[in-house]
Amino acid sequence: LDGQYNAYSIEALHAAGMSAPDQYGLMHFKFNGSTFLTSDSYSDFPDNTTALGQILPYPSASLTRLTFLGASTNGPQSGTATITFTDNTTQTFQLGFNDWAARNPGNTVALTMQYLNGLQGKRMIKNYMYYMQVTLPAGKTVASLTLPTNSNIHIFGFSV
Repeated sequence: LDGQYNAYSIEALHAAGMSAPDQYGLMHFKFNGSTFLTSDSYSDFPDNTTALGQILPYPSASLTRLTFLGASTNGPQSGTATITFTDNTTQTFQLGFNDWAARNPGNTVALTMQYLNGLQGKRMIKNYMYYMQVTLPAGKTVASLTLPTNSNIHIFGFSV
């Protein structure tokens, strides 16, 4: 996760409340009314999305909020994200998270793990995954989400 051979432990994630992988390698986690899916690190799919300015299309849907499960590396990180609606209007917001291995004010902690995996195995460093949400205007239909450009922001799940 951090570019220095440290990563979340699947076993610690399970102990904190994330499900074991299903037959497709997807782990499920429910928090604050949202259900998140993320792949395990053993599957063929990446287990997180690094914010690199990519545009994520949404099936046209009237939503009340977008929710995110994620963390940052190298300290607290944020950047401007943009929601584009089907009427071509936009809404910008700050998408960001606290550092995965430091508990700072600002984000809601969704998962707390007691250790992480390092190059030499288990490291007894408490680490976190955070939740954030953005409220959407009533009556608007989401077309896409543009992520910020900040490779220190890692998103493990999106939900509505």
